[in-house]
Amino acid sequence: MDGEESSSQVPRLASTLILLRTDEWGQALVYLLRRSPQSRFMPNLYVFPGGTVHPLDRDPSIWQDHLDQDPEEALRRLSEGLLPEDAIGHVICAIRETFEEAGVLMCENVLPYQVWRGRRGAFHHSARWFRDMVLDEGLRLSVSALAPFAHWVTPVIQQMRFDTRFFIALHPEGQVCSPDPVETVDGKWTKPKEALLGNHRGILPLSPPTLVTLWEIMRLEEEGGLGSLLERTSWGEVRLPRTVRTRWGPLLLMPWDPEYHETRSPSPKSKPSEVDPLEPFSRLIYREGIWIPVKT
Repeated sequence: MDGEESSSQVPRLASTLILLRTDEWGQALVYLLRRSPQSRFMPNLYVFPGGTVHPLDRDPSIWQDHLDQDPEEALRRLSEGLLPEDAIGHVICAIRETFEEAGVLMCENVLPYQVWRGRRGAFHHSARWFRDMVLDEGLRLSVSALAPFAHWVTPVIQQMRFDTRFFIALHPEGQVCSPDPVETVDGKWTKPKEALLGNHRGILPLSPPTLVTLWEIMRLEEEGGLGSLLERTSWGEVRLPRTVRTRWGPLLLMPWDPEYHETRSPSPKSKPSEVDPLEPFSRLIYREGIWIPVKT
């Protein structure tokens, strides 16, 4: 039966980091990780590095002497609509999770690669390992390198829900991405356009927020505005997709969809038609493990 469902699950705070670099021709590349098929959330899909905010991430007293930017200045850039402890929690989480999942440490004085790679593996299941490493080694985390990109909240239909802040940053020179073999099964640098086409062909399945983000980066690059990404100071409007169950599979409406605010749930009378994967879209349908952009 067509219609919407809801969950009483309160979204958990989470963070994601979009790592960006350019190839030898100056074209944008982003780093994606494929989640394990056994993952409880978005299994088998390609996503950006990220995870849940830990209570230690939200304690300013731990981090205030280990940031490359004055804490007040960092809060002015990143705390729009957030409590100070949540703003700190989100940015520390983004750095920590990127290190855990992609092996990249956003830090002024990075340790030798072999040292921090060993730390990541040895203390993977310890909640305090990252804090201990930062304090023990006197590290200064590069919060100034992270810019706000977007604010996503998992649809109410989901049992596992997250309130996620998406950051964007340049990939630090001299470091090599190394996927975590526990939570992920693959990692790759890819052009946004190639990732969108790969999703369309079913060979690089993307999560909905990743799909939208890659389309936005592709369009900004085409318009010559890629540099503005790293100068952002606003999260923008919250993105809470609306999920509708249809006979053809779950239909996901973005907040900019013309029927998003309709009281009555959209009920397509025929199978939604796919759109060109490189064209604008406002809704996705889930078919055989792939989220596909479809027409309104």
